[in-house]
Amino acid sequence: MGRPAATPGPPAYTVTKPEFFYASVKLSFEEPAVSCASAVHFKNAILNALRELFGEVGGVVDVDVLKYEADDSRALLRVHRSGIVTVWAAMTLKGSVEGRVCAFEVERVSPFLAAMSGPCRDWPLEDL
Repeated sequence: MGRPAATPGPPAYTVTKPEFFYASVKLSFEEPAVSCASAVHFKNAILNALRELFGEVGGVVDVDVLKYEADDSRALLRVHRSGIVTVWAAMTLKGSVEGRVCAFEVERVSPFLAAMSGPCRDWPLEDL
């Protein structure tokens, strides 16, 4: 006689660590009329912060500016998971850009790009 057929169980899912983290970051200057001129300027400010805090080792962390809004100096960044803490620390401790007093404000961080579109608590339930 053959073996009884095995009953199928629940499907198995594999959870992996995300490769990248996404961060919404704003750069505020003490003088209200000052802002970063471009995404390149914004990224250079982050790379300089990494080099100042961590030396040349910090300068090799890969940071991508996916979207930049020049009117309020806000950017959507993509950072490899191995460098997110390093980038966040460097931005937190950065106090000036080109001699002007400033502060990076990390508004939101997520491993999912879709989560960066806005808070899900504001979604109308009737549309879901």
